[in-house]
Parts: sequence; C-alpha cells; structure tokens
Amino acid sequence: MVRHDRYGNLLHTGESVRKRDNRYVYRYMDATGKRCSIYAKNIHELRLKERDFLGLMKSMSDVYAKGVISLNEAFDYYMAGKKNLKKNTSDNYYYTYDHYVRECFGKNLVTQYKRSDILFFYRSLYDNHLSVSTLDNIQTLLYPTFQMLYDDGIIGLNPANNALKEFRKNHNLHTGLRNALTQEQERTFLDYVRTEPTCKKWRNLLIILFGTGMRIGECLGLLWDNIDFVEKTITIDHSLVMLRDAPIGSRCSISTPKTESGNRTIPMIDAVYGAFMDEYERQEREGRSDVVIGGVSGFIFTNKEGNPMNYYNVNSAIERIRRDCNEQSFSNSHNKQVVVIPHFSCHHIRHTFCALLCQNETNIKIIQTIMGHKDIRTTMDIYASVSIDRTKRSLLEYQSKLM
Repeated sequence: MVRHDRYGNLLHTGESVRKRDNRYVYRYMDATGKRCSIYAKNIHELRLKERDFLGLMKSMSDVYAKGVISLNEAFDYYMAGKKNLKKNTSDNYYYTYDHYVRECFGKNLVTQYKRSDILFFYRSLYDNHLSVSTLDNIQTLLYPTFQMLYDDGIIGLNPANNALKEFRKNHNLHTGLRNALTQEQERTFLDYVRTEPTCKKWRNLLIILFGTGMRIGECLGLLWDNIDFVEKTITIDHSLVMLRDAPIGSRCSISTPKTESGNRTIPMIDAVYGAFMDEYERQEREGRSDVVIGGVSGFIFTNKEGNPMNYYNVNSAIERIRRDCNEQSFSNSHNKQVVVIPHFSCHHIRHTFCALLCQNETNIKIIQTIMGHKDIRTTMDIYASVSIDRTKRSLLEYQSKLM
C-alpha cells in the first residue's frame, strides 16, 4: 500500500505520522527481535536519524559479528560509515537501494546469499525492462556491502564479485555509449528546436547542452557570473542537485562538482555563445530571477516562478519535442527516408557530445578536461568505442574506392 504524508512525501515501510502531534515515527525490529522506534519533527530529520541510529546500533551489537543480520541491515550499516558522501549522492544510493532491493531482495540473512542468487536477481530486473546502467548502479551498492561483510569475516566470499560482469557476458550485453544520438539525429532535432515556435522556452538550454556536454546539474546551476562573454568561456564550479528526501520547497541545493575534475572551464562554440547572448538579452528585457539557493543567486535557467529548472521537467520537454519532431518528419516525408529520433534524456545529450568530440579530437586529455571525467579510463572507453566505428567507416570508404 502506497502511503504519503500531508506534504506528499512517500512514506517508506515502517514510517508513519502520529496524529496527536504530527511527529514522524520509524518503527523496526532489530536482529534480536526487539521492537524499536525513532522519532523526528519532519521526514528529512527522520531519514537522517534512521541511517545514523541504525548504523550505530549495528556497530554496538554482537549480532553483526554473528552474521545474524539481513542484507538490508548490512547495507544500512555500510552506509552509516560513508560520512564523506555528498548529500545528493547518499540520497541517490538510498533511492536506488530502497526502490529495487530493499523490499524484494534484501530481507534474507547475509549468510544465505549465493552468487546464483545475485545473477537471478539481475535477470529478473532485466526481464522487467530495467536498463543495464541501472543494474550497474545496483551492483555498485551490493558489491561493497558484501565486501564489507567478507572483510569482517562474516561471510566466506563476496557473492556479488564480478556478478554484473558475468551477467553481461552471459546475456551478450554491452554498455556502449548509452544510445548516443547520431550526428544526423542531433542535427534533425536541433533544426526542429531552432525553427519551431513551441520550442522557444527550451531552445537556448538545449543548444547549450548539445554544445557543451555539461552534466544537467552543472548546466541548470549556472549563474551569470559563470559566463565570460569576452573570453567566450563557461566556468563550472558547482552543480544544482535535487534532494529526494528534503521537505517540498527546499529540495534544490548547491553542491560542488561530482569530482574534483568537474571544476573546469569550457570554451564556447559560436552556437553556444549565441544561445547565452540571446538568453541574456531576453532577461535584460523581461527581468532576471532573484531567487537565492545555498547563498548564491543569478541563476540563468529558471521557470516562470523564478526558481531554477529541474531535470525532470527538462527530460519531459525533450520527450515531447522528440515526439513532435518525429511526427513532423513523417508528415513531410513525401516518400523520402525519415530520420527517426529515438528516446533520449539529458544524459544521452552528454554522451552524444562526447562521442562526436571523440570523432574530431585525437588528444584524449583535452576530451577528458572538457567532459570533466575524473578517471581517464572513462574517456578512453568512449574514445575506443568511437574509434572502432570510425575505423569501420574508413575501411568501407576505402573498399568502395577499390571495388
């Protein structure tokens, strides 16, 4: 049964609100069978107490050493020790675990899990149309949780070790470029965005995303102070994030970039410069937002209420524009071959930019700097994949000249 509080926040299993004083309560049973309760003034405080208190409880109890804990409890214990995580990263970890693991897979004792259990779990999720990238996010949580148990001598081996790698191999799945658009698909989409009046609200934002490869949080968090119209550069030193468990009205937050490599300066191509200039002149005429978040103001991309845009709305707009663009292409085809644009999101735009950049730039360090990749292996994987396609095209062109 799905339950919400009066503010619309989804209540997790064990959470409730006392009617007599509107205090939030989390009730649970520890590994010894004892019923326990945690109280808080709001849902955000309750979630913080859940995580901190449960972790402390496990570290003080001998049931952990005996292995008499569930995978759910082990994960909470693991997360309680990750105090260096950014708030939005921690929220995303908990969201992924709570959404896909906690209720259906995480209730057994940690000593009961076998490698085949992990593989069958991934198979069931994949059969329910979960993407490989989401499976990768789940693996990122299960592996270190089991590894913690293995390192502490609670279990004899880590059943999640290389589990996703084996699953991919068994099912012939490859990560690839996350469905990056082709150059022709990108051109068709942007031509529609530039000319269709209904796209005016999103035009400059989309041109900038396609022309910079920024993460969506980096782009939506941009301030006018980050734009240098003289040098034609964009300085990225923070990101706008959405906190899932924060009270409604205070879910936007300012965070440092995803990694230290995220602090960077990106040169503007002419199309990006033109989009920023158009947006600047529009706001000069119509007024700028004065909203303050995390002590900063001057946000470039805001909604009609003056608040920063969020990526949910951007993705919804992309999907609507994509469908309209495809419909127009089919209606105007006149028996010509139509460029069909597949479903894509903000993050696919980033991969599209990187793929096209790799086709035109041979210096991998330059690509890494522009993309803000912490690990150059991330850049090299994309570059290598693009290079294979480029090599095939070169050989086919060479073959056409000989045959």
